[in-house]
Amino acid sequence: MIKNIAISSAYYGGGLSIQKKLFVVKSGSYQGRTVVVYPKTQSQLVFVWSDPPYTSWSEETVIVSDSANYPACAYMDDDGSIYVAYTVQTSFDLAEKKLVYSDGNWSAGSKNVIYSGDASFYPSLYKDLWNRLWVSFTRESSGSYYINVKRSTDDGTTWGTGPSDEGTTLTSGATSCYSQLVYRPNHVYCIYTEGGTKLAYSRMEITAALFDDEVGLYTGTGLSANFSGACSADLRLGIAFCDDSDLLYKEFDGAQWSGIETIDSAFSVNPNLYFRQSVPYVVFAKEVGADQHQPHYSYREGQAFSEAAPISPEMSTLDRVFCYNPSGAVKFNDKTAAAADSTAADVFHDATGKMLLSVGDALYLGQQERFSMITATLSTNGEGGGISWYYWDGSDWKIFTPFSGSYNFDSSPATITFWNDTSEIPSDWQTCIVNGKAGYWVKASVSSAFTVAPIGSQITGVPNVSYIISE
Repeated sequence: MIKNIAISSAYYGGGLSIQKKLFVVKSGSYQGRTVVVYPKTQSQLVFVWSDPPYTSWSEETVIVSDSANYPACAYMDDDGSIYVAYTVQTSFDLAEKKLVYSDGNWSAGSKNVIYSGDASFYPSLYKDLWNRLWVSFTRESSGSYYINVKRSTDDGTTWGTGPSDEGTTLTSGATSCYSQLVYRPNHVYCIYTEGGTKLAYSRMEITAALFDDEVGLYTGTGLSANFSGACSADLRLGIAFCDDSDLLYKEFDGAQWSGIETIDSAFSVNPNLYFRQSVPYVVFAKEVGADQHQPHYSYREGQAFSEAAPISPEMSTLDRVFCYNPSGAVKFNDKTAAAADSTAADVFHDATGKMLLSVGDALYLGQQERFSMITATLSTNGEGGGISWYYWDGSDWKIFTPFSGSYNFDSSPATITFWNDTSEIPSDWQTCIVNGKAGYWVKASVSSAFTVAPIGSQITGVPNVSYIISE
């Protein structure tokens, strides 16, 4: 099931994988209650919550209304309270606010300024066993970017010696850098990328005052915010990270780091690493075409990671794609394979060389499961024509207007949302047989002829999942 809990107008939406925003209450009367922190708009951070089975969500509660249009982060402590760190609009100060947990809900406290010197971005939070708060962040000074770390010993009221204190600078300045704090007894690790070419970390023993020297983990290209670190119950520290071609993994057992393991050989973004019973799982978005990132997961099986699998059949390539021409010698052309890949101009009917042209031509899109959207990439955009959309209601083709509005295959790439989420899919949508194949079908039928006919390159059920909110 896919449940749409919010529509965000912020640039980063779900945010970066180095910044956690989804949390579960671990114990008590509200055990299992899940809360999500996210940007509602370019300036407003909010939260919503839900109880199992997570089909109904609360109204949004505003946390702050002065956030810059950059990703924020959050951290839930053992008591269920949540700390939120964010970049302040206009000033680009770094600030923090605590959401105090009580009786199943959260109430926002006062805003605390973490740092008010240089512009600061991409915070990562952690709270240690001594109730000290830690934050790492990216600091920009004179066009160079640095990783800095600060901590608070009074629950966020004061950070370091005050807002003007930049904390500890871990790097020497680069064109970009991103960081994440991870705890592995008895050290706080600050894992970071620098300049797009280096993955490294510095760590501080929890009772010490200084960070150790930097330790390099990987050099390559395309290293950005697309990484995620986590510690297992048996104290293995793992890092999943993307370069410009692969999704990779390294692990520290307390004595030494492993070699590089390949999770998937495809361009991916936003990996999220978890350990379940000491088994590493990675959820990530895999690029399958223009404006299409398909959520996948992989986990370690024995000595290697499993083949990456889609998280949901509702967000995948379509089981069947047929081009239909009523006057063709062969009325149905099976274009399933052509629609799944990104090869240009290969989705068309053989009789016309066009995907859709005249009144009565149709594109049939089928899945074994009900689905709520498609992504269309065209080599030629249609002009002058009109499309009517239908689903099978058990006895006839029933016309509907997509939730995202009418679409006439006149722009590319385009996401066509049929229904807001799977809970709003019509209950009368039934399976039927099209060209000998059973499934849930959506029909796009030409209602007025095209003056310039569209030709397809890729038609899938894959959305553009560039950001993943994760636990």
